[in-house]
Amino acid sequence: MKKMVSLVLAFFLALPLFFMATAKAKENVSKFGMLTMLNMSEEEMTQYVSDNEQALYRLISGGTSGLTDDWGDTGSLEVPYATLKIVYYDTLDAMLLALNAGKIIGLETYGATARYMILNNPELMLIGAQNGGKNMNAFVNTVCESLLSNDFAFMFMEGSADLRDAFNETIAEMKKDGTLDALIQTYIEGVAAGDEPKRITLPRADGADTLRVAITGSLPPLDYVAPDGTPAGFNTAMLAEIGSRMGKNVEIVQVDSIGRAAALASGAVDAVLWTRTNHYANLFSMIDNEERRHWAWETFGAATEEEKDTLNLILDLIEFIPFGAGDMPNGTIISDPYYTDAAVPILTKAAGEAMKNPSDR
Repeated sequence: MKKMVSLVLAFFLALPLFFMATAKAKENVSKFGMLTMLNMSEEEMTQYVSDNEQALYRLISGGTSGLTDDWGDTGSLEVPYATLKIVYYDTLDAMLLALNAGKIIGLETYGATARYMILNNPELMLIGAQNGGKNMNAFVNTVCESLLSNDFAFMFMEGSADLRDAFNETIAEMKKDGTLDALIQTYIEGVAAGDEPKRITLPRADGADTLRVAITGSLPPLDYVAPDGTPAGFNTAMLAEIGSRMGKNVEIVQVDSIGRAAALASGAVDAVLWTRTNHYANLFSMIDNEERRHWAWETFGAATEEEKDTLNLILDLIEFIPFGAGDMPNGTIISDPYYTDAAVPILTKAAGEAMKNPSDR
């Protein structure tokens, strides 16, 4: 997971510089595509992404990171994010078509998917990746991996609490016996350039109950559906292991991002692969501000006054209460998380060059 933290930092470290470049002409809106999120509008998601980017900027510029490289003058905190706009798409294919057509300059997706796409597409690139994560201390890595990331879990209807609890027990077993770490290594961190997400054989046993689970297939190598309809990737491997341990068959139902909750509510599926704001963000939304500060200091290892002050700035910046409940449709419940990752931007090479030469825009 340390390599993934460095990748996430690489993306985020570049953003203040990128948006500083595009903000030189304020009429130019920097549009980034994202898979459709429920219960959060494009405007709310734009604010959420901006808040998280500013939070990390505060984190690395507050003297707490141990960063020794010269990142240059990034100017005011307010200016770089003035032109950011999130645009929703229901499928990865639709988002890539918009990227190729120049309707967006990049896309926001999870770090594992970003890494996979860049490995396999020479027209996409990182900015600042050569320095990303370099010299970051444990405090910054912990905050980035925890507070500024999202959780992967399974969503169920409220009437399926027993099934949710069975998933939780199985996830806990897989964490304890090392199976989950092995799946992450094989299906996420071990993916090389040119690799297709590994195809998965789902459990099938005569007489066993069948679990129907919705996935989008839009997050390779996390989840993916091959052209011939074969499910593949980490999330599918996770499901196959859960099904085997629970003695159930597993059936994958591919749906667009916007259709996930409807498939669950209609009974077409029993569960949905889901991501939501981080576990810590959800906890912070339930406690008052002063308690939140002290709890955060202890949880994230803020040992110095400077680190505490930086955390206070982040806690003041992010509105945890609305975002803690984001993307959770009414009447649903969610399992314990089994993977954590941050949404990061992928840029086209053209956009990257514009960042390097803002006067050419």
